[in-house]
Amino acid sequence: MPQSLFGQTQANIPPAESYFHQGAQQFIYNNLEAAISAVETGLERYPNDLKLQSLYEQLKEQQQQQQDQDSQDEQDNGDQNEENSEQNSEQQENEENSEQNEQNSENDDQSQSQDEQAPDDLDPSERAQAEELKDLSKEEAQKILQALAQKEKELLKEFKKAKTKGGKTHEKDW
Repeated sequence: MPQSLFGQTQANIPPAESYFHQGAQQFIYNNLEAAISAVETGLERYPNDLKLQSLYEQLKEQQQQQQDQDSQDEQDNGDQNEENSEQNSEQQENEENSEQNEQNSENDDQSQSQDEQAPDDLDPSERAQAEELKDLSKEEAQKILQALAQKEKELLKEFKKAKTKGGKTHEKDW
């Protein structure tokens, strides 16, 4: 009886080589455990097969690299968590210090405003604004001016767009 072509190729492949191919295929599919298992099974039957031995060594090295990488990742995550907790504690300290500084500056502002009398021609809201402006640094003032300039540019663009959308079309009257 004639055998099928598939049956002939299966009969011609030595079993050790089939374990090798099975292990290699599992490795390609990122299934390292299954690849090692297939190669170990092949080595149990064919302990002297050089291809299986070589593949087994390479798979074990790959497994060791993955384990090293995993432990390094865990260590990095632990270090990062420590850094985050340190940063959080520093941030809390900074917030507490800034709150105390704000309270101190408010107290100082109140005492200064009582010592210095504002001109009589300003109403209370204008006095408050004037006191706030005194506390601004040059950098803060520049940032405010830049923000206002940017806002003005945006408003001009919107105005021009509205003008062109609502503009008249020039059609012939005749």
